[in-house]
Amino acid sequence: MFFNIKVADADKLFFTSDSHFGHFNITKYCHRPFNSKSEMDNALIANWNAVVPEDGIVVHCGDFMLPHKTGDKEYKKYWSKLNFKTLVLCRGNHDRIDCGTYVYDDKTVIVVDNAKAAKKKAAPKKKAAPKAAAEGEEKPAPKKKAAPKKKAAEKKAEDAE
Repeated sequence: MFFNIKVADADKLFFTSDSHFGHFNITKYCHRPFNSKSEMDNALIANWNAVVPEDGIVVHCGDFMLPHKTGDKEYKKYWSKLNFKTLVLCRGNHDRIDCGTYVYDDKTVIVVDNAKAAKKKAAPKKKAAPKAAAEGEEKPAPKKKAAPKKKAAEKKAEDAE
């Protein structure tokens, strides 16, 4: 995914990824030092807000959170607590939100697919080619097509003969 971001003040542009808000199991997978989901979320929010100003532009490169439902409702809970003016969210494999532009209060969130997801959606699935028999092996016999079923009237006519 490539796009241009023009900013008047580069000091207000920030990049991050894999915050995993609301995903307490990530503490096990990534050895995060928290005892509860709320403790982790509060620390992530405090750390974000200590760095990003209210008029900041943030590019989040996937896995913003692990919501329980599809849609923006759960995302809004976090967006309202975080400093930013514009958030570009490249969807990760845990993000369940439709691509598009969301405007809340004075904040704008632009949700886009990451390149891998976009490529996966665009490419049609290919059927696997049949395996060729190795030298010396017999080729499997082709499957025979089933004969069409006879209609009841035809069966009666044959039985009557």
